[in-house]
Amino acid sequence: MYKKLNLGIIGAGYAAHVRTNAFNMVGTDKIEIKGIFDNNIRNAAEFAGELKTRNFKVLDEILSSNEINTIAICVPNKFHYEIALQALENNKNIICEYPLVVESYELAEKLVDIAEKKGLFIHVGQTMNFDSDLSLALKYKDSLGKLYMGYKYMTFGKPGSWFVESGFRDGYEGLGEWYINNDFTGGWLIASCYHGIQVLRKIFGEVTTVSAFDTGDGKAGAGSILLGHENGASSVIQWGMALSGKTFNILIVTGSKGSIEINDGKFDIGSTDINKEGIISDTDTFYEDTKLLLRKLDGQVDTDYENSDMLKTLRISFAAQEAAAKRITIKISF
Repeated sequence: MYKKLNLGIIGAGYAAHVRTNAFNMVGTDKIEIKGIFDNNIRNAAEFAGELKTRNFKVLDEILSSNEINTIAICVPNKFHYEIALQALENNKNIICEYPLVVESYELAEKLVDIAEKKGLFIHVGQTMNFDSDLSLALKYKDSLGKLYMGYKYMTFGKPGSWFVESGFRDGYEGLGEWYINNDFTGGWLIASCYHGIQVLRKIFGEVTTVSAFDTGDGKAGAGSILLGHENGASSVIQWGMALSGKTFNILIVTGSKGSIEINDGKFDIGSTDINKEGIISDTDTFYEDTKLLLRKLDGQVDTDYENSDMLKTLRISFAAQEAAAKRITIKISF
């Protein structure tokens, strides 16, 4: 595994900006950005200028460049697989925003297998593992006794900050519009609810059954998933577009002794063991995920476990998509 990442960044949108900001925050000599590529000429020129790096005009050139050993994929989900495959064929490591693929679970396994055979690594940005609400829930869940039910509700975007009411990034033409286009997201149950699945897996344990509904209409998306967990608990995920002026990110964990409720950074814990309320600050999840990447480079992380964890969440996401399409409940086993 390489000890220094000479990066080529594919994409000049929101994910590329926050990912490179995390690289800069880490401030390490182990990461150097060698160039970027984006189909949007204006965005590519602006981003390359911000980073003071080369603006590649052709995708094949950045993928085959001898100066680059790692490709960061920050493009719409629908294009993750084809770019990852080309990068691996050019002997490049992969840093990819989740989900790794949206076409089929088997394609994700294929990419991991190719990387392992070539001695390359795939790092999927599991930023949800560093969510402040997940950290708090894990810290106090033992005070809830036997866990019965979980509820996770998320909306995309925060009007007035990164994205304006239309769903587009303010100040950058075209950034963000693919989030409201199912042709680019690859389906809401995979692209969106993947996050919630990972959070609830970490709290309640492995998933054994999944049912789901997808209400995306091509312009906006929403989804609902019902998960059954190995300890007998159930959990529900709901996802939708943010309403103007209203943002929600709710997590509720209920057990035999009480419950934890988290709503946009405010928490309330009530059980026979503890009563507590307060505010939790947002964790810079991209920064923490980048530190995990550096620990991988130093051999401090079990990459086989990380790949397995990512693939499990992806498999449940595809099962949810199938369950929604066929209107059935699917059993999961690992």
